[in-house]
Amino acid sequence: ATLRTYTYYTATIVQFIILTVSFITMMAIQYHTPPLRSLRILQILNVANLLTAILMLVLLGMAMSATARISEIHVWKEEARQLALEETDHTSYLTDACREFVQFGDIRAYKKYWKLIHSGQIEAVLEKQKDLGLTEEE
Repeated sequence: ATLRTYTYYTATIVQFIILTVSFITMMAIQYHTPPLRSLRILQILNVANLLTAILMLVLLGMAMSATARISEIHVWKEEARQLALEETDHTSYLTDACREFVQFGDIRAYKKYWKLIHSGQIEAVLEKQKDLGLTEEE
């Protein structure tokens, strides 16, 4: 999550705290001042204040959940991109080794090719891609 997101969460929490303090203060004043307890408008404001505080908590929870999900997706995409780069590197390495052997008869290139094939690195990358949930087309 970004700094802007955390700033938003902090501001929302501060607003919630201010709203809660004002609600508690209003209730305390009404409790100690009997004529205020009977005012219908203050009772309505108390209920509205309480409902607003609950709504803010619900919305904050939803926003935090959405941010967590977005972060998970970002990590997943980064892992998938990294695995794709590894696969591309392996493919290029194999292609270059094959080309060197075929064009120039370079036996070192032949050995490099088979060393990578037998190392299990390609299979490890493909297995990681499957574990990540990527299909063969992806």
